[in-house]
Amino acid sequence: MFRCQYKTNLHCGHKGYTVYHKLTSQGVCQHGLCLLRLLLASNVLKLHAFGDASEKGYGSVVYCRVPKSDSTYQVSLVISKGKVVPLKRITLPRLELLGSLLSARLVTFVLKALQLNIDDVSVTCWTDSNIALGWIKGDSCKWKPLVANRIKETQQLTKSCVLASLFR
Repeated sequence: MFRCQYKTNLHCGHKGYTVYHKLTSQGVCQHGLCLLRLLLASNVLKLHAFGDASEKGYGSVVYCRVPKSDSTYQVSLVISKGKVVPLKRITLPRLELLGSLLSARLVTFVLKALQLNIDDVSVTCWTDSNIALGWIKGDSCKWKPLVANRIKETQQLTKSCVLASLFR
């Protein structure tokens, strides 16, 4: 719909809109896919950000985890962002670092957008790269400018966050 430059998706006659309208009017959950965007208000709100990279792109996703009264949890996708790798060849550890930085930026954006105080919310930023995690937890001065600048920014944005590896 956006490629066609429709100003509104109402009655545009586009095939994508027709499918979207069909799913939403019939109830998406009937088809096994449930799109919940509700974020429950809670004093034990937890945000989990996951950053990852490959040779073709890198990205991050932020989830909100809130306990419910029946000892289960409501987990909701809050935001995600993906990027294509730059034309200049970059090593995979550097791309993983960019994925981690993107996670930190998204968490900061979510905290501001939801008007949450970092001290009131538990935030965990996850990565599967022990190299990038080591860089972020270490001293940025011993690296070249590209890596050092990204490490500094990630460290500043994640001062109050738990940084964790998916593989310990």
